[in-house]
Amino acid sequence: MKTGIEKVLERVQVKTPEEIADCGAVIVCMRVSSGPPAVLSGKSICGRCGEEVWISPSTQEVIHVGAGNPVACLQCVMKELGVELAQ
Repeated sequence: MKTGIEKVLERVQVKTPEEIADCGAVIVCMRVSSGPPAVLSGKSICGRCGEEVWISPSTQEVIHVGAGNPVACLQCVMKELGVELAQ
């Protein structure tokens, strides 16, 4: 059975970590400082601001964190979209 992230990646036809970074996809995650994760998760780093974020094991399996890091925290994504988050 495929995970949600695997289904999305299949739909956009990316197969490798490098292709994920190159296609412009962003995996939006909740900051660790915002509270506990909704599901059992590990930690990663937001590729925009460097804050720790929660990331599910299935998502972590299919991405490469490093150069071209597609992981971003919700706050950074909302800021890029010009949307203010309620405090």
